[in-house]
Amino acid sequence: MTPIRFAAIFSTTLLFLSLAVGSALGFSVDLTYPNESGMPVMTYATVSGTVDASDSSLFHFKVDLDPGLFSLLNGGDNFGLDKFFFNTNLSLTSDMFINIDPNTWSVNFINNNVAGFGVFDISLTDPGTRSTYLYFDIDYTSAVSDANFFILSDGVADNGAGHFAAHIGGFDYGEFGSIYVRDGAAPVPEPGTLLLLGTGILGLALYRRIKN
Repeated sequence: MTPIRFAAIFSTTLLFLSLAVGSALGFSVDLTYPNESGMPVMTYATVSGTVDASDSSLFHFKVDLDPGLFSLLNGGDNFGLDKFFFNTNLSLTSDMFINIDPNTWSVNFINNNVAGFGVFDISLTDPGTRSTYLYFDIDYTSAVSDANFFILSDGVADNGAGHFAAHIGGFDYGEFGSIYVRDGAAPVPEPGTLLLLGTGILGLALYRRIKN
């Protein structure tokens, strides 16, 4: 097989794979760092985001508390999430937030420093009724990507900057009954990203072998 023919076949295959796994592209990060030094550094919640498989202007957010958190922190009757914070470089409006679950949560444009984690653009809050999860979609006017939402907080961040932050309350752990937490790691690639990366490496290896 000539290098030119191989390149054509490889490019076609890569394009097909890109379309097939597009829905899996996104991020997944753990909120591990608390704003209180008396609380342990561990996974409190996981934030994930993906572009919709059939609509490139639709972005799905999921925030899930760690399943073992309730017993570890001695959670009470109203234990759970009641605030979630993130940044964006898009001009969002409140009506672009759809499919909010639980539906009692509200959207706020804040541009405030959160618990010493730096300045965040947007918060979703439900101080009355906490929950162990928060799911919502953002329906924008044009195509979006994870880069539009995976943005580090800016400004003074004495407790460390984060891409996302959340408030968890309703527990009894030592002297603490509530806490703010943030992420602090690079995003974990979703399966689609890993597949594309692996395909690219394999293709380069095969091309090198044919060329030699």
